[in-house]
Amino acid sequence: MDEPRRFAGKVDGWFYATIAGTTVLFVGVATASLAKSEPVGAVIGLACLVLCNLVLVPMAARTFVEFDGEGNLNVVFGWQKASFPVAKIARARETRSILASLAASADRIELTAGYDQVMIAVKEKEGFFEEL
Repeated sequence: MDEPRRFAGKVDGWFYATIAGTTVLFVGVATASLAKSEPVGAVIGLACLVLCNLVLVPMAARTFVEFDGEGNLNVVFGWQKASFPVAKIARARETRSILASLAASADRIELTAGYDQVMIAVKEKEGFFEEL
């Protein structure tokens, strides 16, 4: 089999802004609640902060696509993982679709394998298409 090859995921500035915005929002809620002597509001604000960051930060920090050397394409996006046999990928095209996907960038690649469809974003598009 071939050597495994990994492509780093692409993360746009808007995604980092979303992380920063939610952090500022929930810290603000917690701070305002504490200033009003409302500890329940502070706890809720901090709980929301932790939950959002448990979801969003891994999406920015752990995003890649890997050809595993055994004929599979593995997509990792934060806590989510998907795997597709490369031989079953019928179509790969560039897209800027805003539909939900395994991508933190609007500069995406849409992959179709049978009835399965996934959108990914990689930093090295040309290299990815060559490997595919």
